[in-house]
Amino acid sequence: MMELFQQSLPPRTTWIVEQPVNPNLLCLHTRLELTHAMSEKYKGPDQLPDVSWLRSIFALEGLSKVDVLRHHLRLRKEREASWDKILPALQQALGEESGTTFLEAPEEPNEDRKRLYKTPLSDGANERIVVEGVNEAEPYPWAQEMFAFPGLILTVLDSEGLSLKRGLAFSWEELEPAIYAVLLAE
Repeated sequence: MMELFQQSLPPRTTWIVEQPVNPNLLCLHTRLELTHAMSEKYKGPDQLPDVSWLRSIFALEGLSKVDVLRHHLRLRKEREASWDKILPALQQALGEESGTTFLEAPEEPNEDRKRLYKTPLSDGANERIVVEGVNEAEPYPWAQEMFAFPGLILTVLDSEGLSLKRGLAFSWEELEPAIYAVLLAE
């Protein structure tokens, strides 16, 4: 079920380009909320919803799969394709001429995007609850509150505490006031 939030992209969108360890993947991070689903996976143009920016990405030669997540896109290229050829076309497809910018991802360990918070929520937690999307948060009031503001992409509650992961386009400094407001209200 298509749950894309952004039917069109606003001008002057900023994308942070991350090259994961897998050379066939490329991630584009944004502050926009792209979907409420945990992930939307598209492997061909016949599967795509009628969303022009997503169709323009998939029309690019060399791409084989597009995953849409809350605050980023994960693109998979065909093995023989080159990111050096795909990226300029991708930038044009996403509106580089309308002031959209593409920044290289900062060098930071993946661990820096995760933080553990001690909270009474975890007292007596005998199961591990993993939530990766707005829709997945519905059964858990604490997760609904964490996903009510932009920036978080993963919450894990267990006996150790509440582990949170932020989107690459967000900083802990801007997210923590909202996080602590939720935790202190519990």
